[in-house]
Amino acid sequence: MFLTRISIAQPVFATMVMIAISVFGLAAWRVLPIDRFPPVDFPIVAVMTPWSGASPSAVESEISVPIEDALGTLAGIDEVSSTSSQGHSTVVLRFTLDTDSGQAAEDVRDRLSSVLPDLPADADPPQVVRFNPLDDPVLSLALSSPSQPADALTRLAEDVILPAITAVKGVGSAALVGGADRHVELRLDPDRLQEHGLGVAEVIAAVRAGNALSQAGSLVEGATTRLVQLNAEARTIRELEALVIARPGGAPVYLRDVATVVESTADPESLAFHGGSAALAVDVTRVEGANVVAVADGVEKVISELASVGRIGDAQIKVITNSATEIEATYATLLSTLTEGMALAVAIVFLFLNSWRSTVITALILPISFLGTLAVMVLLGFSLNMLSMLALTLSVGILIDDAIVVRENITRHLHMGRDHARAAAEGTQEIGMAVVATTLALCAVFLPLAFMDGIVGRLFMQFGVTVAVAVLISLFISFTLDPMLSSVWHDPDSRLGAHQGWFGSCIARFDHAFDVLARIYERLLLWSLTWRKTTMALAFATFAGSLALIPRIGVEFLPATDESRITVTLETATGSSKDYTALKAQQIIALLEALPEVAGTYTTVAAGNDGADNEAAITVTLVDPADRAASAEEMTSRLRYLQQQVPGIVATVSASGGFGPDDAPITLNIAGKDGAEIARTARMVGDVVAAIPGTADVRLSSTDAQPLVNFTLLRDAASDLGATADMSGDALRAMVNGSEISDLRRPDGTVDPIVIRLPKALRQNPEMLMDLPVARGAGVPVTLREIALREDGVGPTRIERLDRSRVITVTAQLDGRVLGDVMAEVRATLDGIDLPDGVSVGMGGDADLMGDTIVSMTVALIMAVVFVYLVLASQFASFLQPLAIMASLPLALSGVVLGLLTAGSTLNLYSMIGVVTLMGLVVKNAILLVDNANQYRRAGLALQPALLKAGVTRFRPIMMTTLAMIFGMLPLALAVHPGSEQSASMAQAVIGGLVSSTLLTLVVVPVALVWTGRFSDRSQGYPYRTAAR
Repeated sequence: MFLTRISIAQPVFATMVMIAISVFGLAAWRVLPIDRFPPVDFPIVAVMTPWSGASPSAVESEISVPIEDALGTLAGIDEVSSTSSQGHSTVVLRFTLDTDSGQAAEDVRDRLSSVLPDLPADADPPQVVRFNPLDDPVLSLALSSPSQPADALTRLAEDVILPAITAVKGVGSAALVGGADRHVELRLDPDRLQEHGLGVAEVIAAVRAGNALSQAGSLVEGATTRLVQLNAEARTIRELEALVIARPGGAPVYLRDVATVVESTADPESLAFHGGSAALAVDVTRVEGANVVAVADGVEKVISELASVGRIGDAQIKVITNSATEIEATYATLLSTLTEGMALAVAIVFLFLNSWRSTVITALILPISFLGTLAVMVLLGFSLNMLSMLALTLSVGILIDDAIVVRENITRHLHMGRDHARAAAEGTQEIGMAVVATTLALCAVFLPLAFMDGIVGRLFMQFGVTVAVAVLISLFISFTLDPMLSSVWHDPDSRLGAHQGWFGSCIARFDHAFDVLARIYERLLLWSLTWRKTTMALAFATFAGSLALIPRIGVEFLPATDESRITVTLETATGSSKDYTALKAQQIIALLEALPEVAGTYTTVAAGNDGADNEAAITVTLVDPADRAASAEEMTSRLRYLQQQVPGIVATVSASGGFGPDDAPITLNIAGKDGAEIARTARMVGDVVAAIPGTADVRLSSTDAQPLVNFTLLRDAASDLGATADMSGDALRAMVNGSEISDLRRPDGTVDPIVIRLPKALRQNPEMLMDLPVARGAGVPVTLREIALREDGVGPTRIERLDRSRVITVTAQLDGRVLGDVMAEVRATLDGIDLPDGVSVGMGGDADLMGDTIVSMTVALIMAVVFVYLVLASQFASFLQPLAIMASLPLALSGVVLGLLTAGSTLNLYSMIGVVTLMGLVVKNAILLVDNANQYRRAGLALQPALLKAGVTRFRPIMMTTLAMIFGMLPLALAVHPGSEQSASMAQAVIGGLVSSTLLTLVVVPVALVWTGRFSDRSQGYPYRTAAR
């Protein structure tokens, strides 16, 4: 071949090319970013709108629905969902995957401007953010101090720590959880307001008007311009207290006459605990595409510098979670698996070749191929992530295959008496087209994986491209470095009768045993060619029997993995306060930290944009898997039992792992227009799911109703007394929730918000609110009792919507069963239920992803088979021979089923990738066999003798390549390193398929070729001479 001739003729040039590839690869290794997942552009945009104090129903009608209506008609919208909770609206728009997320966000901002005038005036402006479900915080930090109060610690975080962290290269944001801001509180005295004939609205207006900085323009005097302003701002508490509120009867009423002005701390929107102690938490996220490991290292360095120079006093900053640690552990695991696979594959080569020089010549393909692949990955903008590293690990045995076949054929020509240069040239030439065909067949299998639909396709794009690039580079090296070294680096051990040491003599006994096995195979092949129908019947029976075993395997989206982390989410009774929820969370924490398997806990209460006061999340960090007997999945059952010891809570326990956020594996969306019917159906569906064995922690997203005090405005009475709805609503909100009405700019430059509110004792009694003056009409205070009726009732705690319909989500965890089995029962049970008109049940969570994945994998499998046929038909110039070769494809499924059953694995995303991979691997052996048989037929042999001779000739390289692939994947299949158990099923499926396909291909493919021989002979002009039976 062209490349081979140049390499043999110019060995120095070929060596320099290999060194160049290695140098580029080493340089690429230094700059390739390390990440957990490939960078995927998820076109998901969230619109978040705070509206302090508003009920979920008001948030839905006044904010969420108008935003949905305005944005729902944007081009490329795939799904619109919203969550309306107390004081907050979140609208999430999911666009089709071919939409650019940046452009989608711009389109949302442009369209959102048209609805802004229709939103409540006292709601905060909507925030538009892009959302990536795979972007967990890079770091979560806990900030605590033995002496500093919460407000001082919050100010320290906001003024010192957060700016220092956000200045680190690659940091996108640093969000504070559990902060308590300092403010100036005006605590109104209702009796004194009544005494002075004032309402809350007058106080608010007076403070806003009297504590202001007014700009008056500028004065120009010659060449000088001076700004003019009127400063009426208070600088101290005393100045603020002296602000005149009104002059009834001409006498001034000061702010201190109707309110107590104090420095206070705002009620925290959320709480955080490190262990059982209160702390502030800081979640650090990165900018898109930033190196996670570099960002984490930079943040930890800044934290260390802040502590060393004394800028944070006695405050302590501890790292709670660090994504970089998990990524580096995964990287180390895959690198160890890769190295061990390489060592085992090389050992197989040495066992068969019985020559250290031949082994080195063959093994050099591995490091050079990997380094060349790294160089291409840099050019393509890839990263070293879980999937690209998995691709390299999987390709160990594949890459060495070409070199094994080439080197074995060169050695065979040396045994025929040819010199090294001629053996290298003719041996490579003879096997060259078969090697090209096998490589192209592999590319035809892996490239469809890179272009699958859906999220899974985006994630596995780097996987498919990386393997395809690696096998192409290995093909180039097999045709250049291998024959060049074979021609110039003479191997005395490759000659027949060469003297062997004691170790070589031991391996020679293996060779003798293998020769005996080859003769047994020759007799078996002769029997199979003679009894063709019997052979095919046995093969078909094996295939059919394996299909019957598939239901015993089980189907799921992702197998369980142990990331040493468990999440416990809990809810207290609806209407519970944050403090009560925190108390219950601390009771669970005390039980958890008593377990020897628990290394620490991190708890948040009412965190997140739609977090409720009765919700908490506990992240449980476990000790290393080597230091505990139970896996994280097994620990979830123990934790479920523990939480039952704490009364008054409903908890959900789940082990972390997989892609994206830790959503429940079973998710059912009950949607409709009638809220009552939706709730009734959701409760019924929840009962159905809970009754199915293997489910646990069945929850409804909206259950108990939130207690509600509803004041209905009497419009006529309010109009008669001069109290408007806006004025009364603002006053009521100020009294209960508190309203920020101005700022106090202190002499040191700090700014504290001024908040007006009732004292805590007065705002907790609804009856006392009725007698509070909300406005002033005709010079007389107007109380709430005069203009409104009080009605006690209930309202929703959270309102969820999906595609403009209300929805309640039923979620459940798994306990001892796989997802496919449970979902089959769920579907069968739901099919027998008569749903109310207008109510529907849809699938979500892992079940939905599993269905999409099966469809995508089926399409990829079909494309792989079609592409393999195209390659084979082009290689062999025949329409029928490829069909005989591809008879080995279904035979691999028998081994897949047995391999997964033996290993106790399931049919999941990784094992399905393994099945697709097999489509390229199993035809390699058949290609070698058929290509050699065609060579013998062109030399004049009849079909059956050609097949017999080709079978014996290619038996050794076929077994070598198969064993090299099996042992190269063995460390991954055995999951000997922590964190590799999730992807182990891929290697288990491949190994099982290789074993069955190799054993059956060696006899089935020749039989199939005999059956197609008459038609193939007619198309290629060969005489058809074989016995028929």
